[in-house]
Amino acid sequence: AQIYVSSIVREAKEEFAKLSERKQHILTKRLGLDRSKPQTLEQVSADLGITRERVRQLQNEALKTLKNKLEETKLDQTTTQ
Repeated sequence: AQIYVSSIVREAKEEFAKLSERKQHILTKRLGLDRSKPQTLEQVSADLGITRERVRQLQNEALKTLKNKLEETKLDQTTTQ
């Protein structure tokens, strides 16, 4: 089980690194991935100079991409075991 979890974490980091810098920035700030307090849509939009709605759209796109890639990884691992 530990190997499986570390494999998922590694895969998540690899997929996160493949996102655009903008999407990485949005997820990092919105979710507090840099160990800082999570920021609001308003704060991130001001930081990037785009609308709150655009931040929300990019955040959702990034999360969907990560979710789909991790589900593919999970399926690949269960079929090879």
